[in-house]
Amino acid sequence: MHSERQLRFFSCLRALGRRAAGRMMGRPYHMACALLMLNGVHSYAQAPLHPGFDVTNSSGVGITAVYAKPAGSPVWGSPLPGGRIAAGATQSVVVPSETNCSYDVRLVFENGRTELRGGVDVCKHVRVEVQAAPANPR
Repeated sequence: MHSERQLRFFSCLRALGRRAAGRMMGRPYHMACALLMLNGVHSYAQAPLHPGFDVTNSSGVGITAVYAKPAGSPVWGSPLPGGRIAAGATQSVVVPSETNCSYDVRLVFENGRTELRGGVDVCKHVRVEVQAAPANPR
């Protein structure tokens, strides 16, 4: 089992490796990550090991799916695991990300309603509060 510090080191190497596609790999990158870890500094582009957010569903209607995409991306992709949230419940949702903190979130309700939240910071593991939809004016 790896320590949290070792996991950060490996994540740093992966992030640097992707950025250096086609460039020399090896010792210089290991040294850069080692220096970052010794100083207690995370790579500026690295998200936490388990980026995500909590959804508190105070809407009175169950949520059937939660989608998340990097902010500004045109593609939503598949629903995230843990996206079924009963009315009145709070659920933690993990986002599969290593480098991006700002996500757009789409919530789909049992009654077909959808709600969008832009710029959710998954690195800070924020809470997304969902309220009841406003009543239709007559």
